[in-house]
Amino acid sequence: MKQTLIIFAVLLAACFSATAQHYQLIESFNLAASEGGFGIYSDIDPTGSRDMIVDMDAPNYSQRVQMFLPFSKLSSFLKSLDQAKECFMRWREIAKNQGITHFSKDIPVVFGDQAMYFTSNDKWFRENGVNLKCRFLVDEGGNYYLVLDTDYMTSDQVVQHGVSYSSAYNATSGRWSTSWARSETTVIHYCPGASLFFSSEQEVNNFAAKLNMVKQWKEGNIAAGKLFK
Repeated sequence: MKQTLIIFAVLLAACFSATAQHYQLIESFNLAASEGGFGIYSDIDPTGSRDMIVDMDAPNYSQRVQMFLPFSKLSSFLKSLDQAKECFMRWREIAKNQGITHFSKDIPVVFGDQAMYFTSNDKWFRENGVNLKCRFLVDEGGNYYLVLDTDYMTSDQVVQHGVSYSSAYNATSGRWSTSWARSETTVIHYCPGASLFFSSEQEVNNFAAKLNMVKQWKEGNIAAGKLFK
């Protein structure tokens, strides 16, 4: 797990180098339903971004997905997550009592749209305003999950610019006229979405605690920066 998260930290450093941000792994968490671990990253520059990046499960082995979570939105995100957890616990008891399996239903809790990063052909792309929702899931074995899902993601990339010229002779005026036009070739990069599968309220609580720990770490990072004058 540690090696995987270190690789993510290196990728993040490369991804954000253009904006002089230095994101590094600060905390990590595990989910029983997923292989490996997940990282939570923050900018280690005390004058840098007050935001965090959170690993999510990608829909396939060829892509990676991360959620951009501003500290300014952390309280509302955690409030919605806690509401979803309470609904998950109620619905789990109903499913247990009724012996329900093979079941999935959206939890009626609103999350604000988030910016998401995803890879396509090993390059990172970003889409703003990606919809988040929570879903209650019972699999065929009677296991219960609170699933944090994202909508699909797309990003347009201009891969080629072109200019074309044409000329024509006007027999009436006896003059040549010239015109030109620009053209672009655009590739649309796509990711079907990402998720986090929580198997219990304890996993949700641990995830929330880790997010708060990163926020507290960043506050300490900013305070430490004031010592260096």
